[in-house]
Amino acid sequence: MASANKILKGFSAFLDGYGYAGSVEAVQLPSLEVIKEDYRAGGMDGSIALDMGMSAMEADITLSSIDTSALSTWGLGEGFLVSLVIRGALESTDGETEGITAYLRGSIRSITFSEFTPGKPATIKIVMDVREYKYLQGIELVYDIDVVNSRRVINGVDALGWKNDLLGL
Repeated sequence: MASANKILKGFSAFLDGYGYAGSVEAVQLPSLEVIKEDYRAGGMDGSIALDMGMSAMEADITLSSIDTSALSTWGLGEGFLVSLVIRGALESTDGETEGITAYLRGSIRSITFSEFTPGKPATIKIVMDVREYKYLQGIELVYDIDVVNSRRVINGVDALGWKNDLLGL
Protein backbone atom coordinates (compact mmCIF):
# COMPACT_ATOMS: atom_id res chain seq x y z
CA MET A 1 0.00 0.00 0.00
CA ALA A 2 1.34 3.42 -0.94
CA SER A 3 1.76 6.10 1.64
CA ALA A 4 1.89 9.87 1.44
CA ASN A 5 5.55 10.70 1.80
CA LYS A 6 7.29 13.65 3.37
CA ILE A 7 4.35 15.98 3.95
CA LEU A 8 5.24 19.35 5.48
CA LYS A 9 3.50 19.40 8.87
CA GLY A 10 4.89 22.64 10.28
CA PHE A 11 7.68 25.17 10.02
CA SER A 12 9.35 28.00 11.85
CA ALA A 13 11.43 30.96 10.74
CA PHE A 14 14.32 32.94 12.16
CA LEU A 15 15.03 36.32 10.59
CA ASP A 16 18.42 37.74 11.50
CA GLY A 17 18.49 35.52 14.60
CA TYR A 18 15.02 36.45 15.88
CA GLY A 19 12.47 33.62 16.02
CA TYR A 20 9.03 33.96 14.45
CA ALA A 21 7.46 30.59 15.28
CA GLY A 22 3.75 31.21 15.76
CA SER A 23 3.70 34.37 13.67
CA VAL A 24 5.11 33.23 10.33
CA GLU A 25 2.23 32.64 7.94
CA ALA A 26 4.05 31.73 4.75
CA VAL A 27 7.51 31.25 3.33
CA GLN A 28 8.56 31.02 -0.31
CA LEU A 29 12.00 29.50 -0.74
CA PRO A 30 14.03 30.53 -3.80
CA SER A 31 13.09 29.22 -7.21
CA LEU A 32 16.17 27.73 -8.82
CA GLU A 33 16.57 28.39 -12.52
CA VAL A 34 19.51 27.97 -14.85
CA ILE A 35 19.71 30.60 -17.59
CA LYS A 36 19.95 28.83 -20.93
CA GLU A 37 21.04 30.27 -24.25
CA ASP A 38 20.50 28.51 -27.57
CA TYR A 39 23.71 27.67 -29.41
CA ARG A 40 24.05 26.35 -32.93
CA ALA A 41 27.35 26.15 -34.77
CA GLY A 42 28.27 25.06 -38.26
CA GLY A 43 27.64 21.40 -38.89
CA MET A 44 25.04 21.09 -36.12
CA ASP A 45 21.59 19.92 -37.14
CA GLY A 46 19.90 21.91 -34.41
CA SER A 47 20.42 24.07 -31.37
CA ILE A 48 21.41 23.03 -27.90
CA ALA A 49 20.72 24.97 -24.72
CA LEU A 50 23.90 26.05 -22.92
CA ASP A 51 24.09 26.73 -19.17
CA MET A 52 24.93 30.44 -18.81
CA GLY A 53 24.62 30.65 -15.02
CA MET A 54 21.74 31.06 -12.60
CA SER A 55 18.87 33.49 -12.45
CA ALA A 56 18.78 35.77 -9.42
CA MET A 57 17.30 34.07 -6.37
CA GLU A 58 14.71 35.59 -4.08
CA ALA A 59 12.74 34.39 -1.09
CA ASP A 60 9.87 35.87 0.84
CA ILE A 61 8.31 35.48 4.22
CA THR A 62 4.93 36.70 5.49
CA LEU A 63 4.61 37.52 9.19
CA SER A 64 1.46 38.18 11.18
CA SER A 65 3.37 40.25 13.72
CA ILE A 66 4.39 43.77 12.86
CA ASP A 67 7.70 43.55 14.64
CA THR A 68 10.39 46.24 14.64
CA SER A 69 13.14 43.59 14.55
CA ALA A 70 11.81 42.43 11.19
CA LEU A 71 11.08 45.94 9.92
CA SER A 72 14.63 47.08 10.69
CA THR A 73 16.18 44.52 8.32
CA TRP A 74 15.24 46.66 5.29
CA GLY A 75 17.40 49.37 3.77
CA LEU A 76 20.71 48.48 5.42
CA GLY A 77 22.67 48.60 2.16
CA GLU A 78 24.70 46.03 0.26
CA GLY A 79 27.30 45.61 3.01
CA PHE A 80 24.76 44.29 5.52
CA LEU A 81 23.50 40.82 4.74
CA VAL A 82 20.53 39.44 6.65
CA SER A 83 20.09 35.76 7.52
CA LEU A 84 16.86 33.82 7.16
CA VAL A 85 16.63 30.27 8.52
CA ILE A 86 13.59 28.12 7.84
CA ARG A 87 13.12 24.84 9.71
CA GLY A 88 10.41 22.41 8.72
CA ALA A 89 9.03 19.07 9.90
CA LEU A 90 8.11 16.41 7.35
CA GLU A 91 6.03 13.33 8.16
CA SER A 92 4.98 10.35 6.08
CA THR A 93 1.83 8.36 6.72
CA ASP A 94 4.01 5.39 7.67
CA GLY A 95 5.28 7.41 10.66
CA GLU A 96 8.67 8.34 9.22
CA THR A 97 9.75 11.88 10.12
CA GLU A 98 12.46 14.12 8.74
CA GLY A 99 13.56 17.70 9.20
CA ILE A 100 14.37 20.30 6.60
CA THR A 101 16.48 23.39 7.10
CA ALA A 102 17.04 26.22 4.66
CA TYR A 103 19.76 28.78 5.36
CA LEU A 104 19.61 31.98 3.33
CA ARG A 105 21.66 35.18 3.37
CA GLY A 106 20.98 38.29 1.38
CA SER A 107 19.58 41.77 1.47
CA ILE A 108 15.98 42.77 2.05
CA ARG A 109 14.54 44.31 -1.11
CA SER A 110 11.08 45.17 0.13
CA ILE A 111 8.71 45.13 3.06
CA THR A 112 5.02 45.41 2.25
CA PHE A 113 2.27 45.94 4.81
CA SER A 114 -1.07 44.32 4.17
CA GLU A 115 -4.18 46.43 4.26
CA PHE A 116 -5.21 47.38 7.78
CA THR A 117 -8.79 46.14 8.23
CA PRO A 118 -10.78 46.16 11.48
CA GLY A 119 -11.18 42.68 12.95
CA LYS A 120 -8.49 41.13 10.71
CA PRO A 121 -4.83 40.62 11.50
CA ALA A 122 -2.37 42.70 9.50
CA THR A 123 0.71 41.11 7.95
CA ILE A 124 4.02 42.17 6.53
CA LYS A 125 5.64 40.51 3.53
CA ILE A 126 9.43 40.64 3.39
CA VAL A 127 11.26 39.94 0.11
CA MET A 128 14.94 38.96 0.21
CA ASP A 129 17.44 39.01 -2.65
CA VAL A 130 19.32 35.80 -1.89
CA ARG A 131 23.09 35.48 -2.33
CA GLU A 132 23.66 32.29 -0.35
CA TYR A 133 21.32 29.31 -0.09
CA LYS A 134 21.81 26.00 1.68
CA TYR A 135 19.04 23.42 1.82
CA LEU A 136 19.31 20.33 4.02
CA GLN A 137 16.80 17.49 4.18
CA GLY A 138 17.51 15.22 7.09
CA ILE A 139 21.30 15.15 7.20
CA GLU A 140 21.68 15.43 3.42
CA LEU A 141 22.94 18.75 2.04
CA VAL A 142 20.96 19.03 -1.19
CA TYR A 143 21.91 22.58 -2.26
CA ASP A 144 24.90 24.71 -1.31
CA ILE A 145 24.83 27.82 -3.48
CA ASP A 146 26.93 30.94 -3.01
CA VAL A 147 26.52 33.24 -5.99
CA VAL A 148 29.27 35.74 -5.14
CA ASN A 149 31.85 33.01 -4.45
CA SER A 150 30.80 30.99 -7.52
CA ARG A 151 29.69 27.86 -5.68
CA ARG A 152 26.87 25.62 -6.88
CA VAL A 153 27.03 22.25 -5.16
CA ILE A 154 24.08 19.93 -5.77
CA ASN A 155 23.96 16.68 -3.76
CA GLY A 156 27.73 16.86 -3.29
CA VAL A 157 28.50 17.56 -6.96
CA ASP A 158 30.32 20.85 -7.53
CA ALA A 159 28.80 22.04 -10.80
CA LEU A 160 31.20 24.99 -11.06
CA GLY A 161 34.36 23.35 -9.69
CA TRP A 162 35.91 22.77 -13.11
CA LYS A 163 35.48 26.44 -14.04
CA ASN A 164 36.73 27.74 -10.70
CA ASP A 165 39.84 25.53 -11.00
CA LEU A 166 40.60 26.92 -14.46
CA LEU A 167 40.07 30.50 -13.24
CA GLY A 168 42.26 29.99 -10.18
CA LEU A 169 39.40 30.61 -7.77
